Amino acid sequence: MDNYSISTIPNQETEKSVQIKLKGELSIPYIQEIKEKLEKAIKDFEIVEILVADVSIIDLTMLQYLLSLKKSEDVFKKSFKISLELDNDLSEILEHAGFKNIENLSE
Repeated sequence: MDNYSISTIPNQETEKSVQIKLKGELSIPYIQEIKEKLEKAIKDFEIVEILVADVSIIDLTMLQYLLSLKKSEDVFKKSFKISLELDNDLSEILEHAGFKNIENLSE
């Protein structure tokens, strides 16, 4: 049983754009599965918006993977917009760990 979910919402206005919502437990035990499913979901799109919301757990592995997607735009030939909507407790923990302005990885 997966403790996370990936929802894909194609943009109705353009076939090249998709929004993907990640939620649940986004942590190392699931990173390989998440990576495989996410890369399969984005393969047919040029513009990818990833929204991370309703998260129970997010760890450094997941944050590093999201950052690597953003930094690999040229390799993937895609544009990534990655946004995190985290509750105050998770945001505060990440900020104390040195991740300032983590809510928007697109900048």
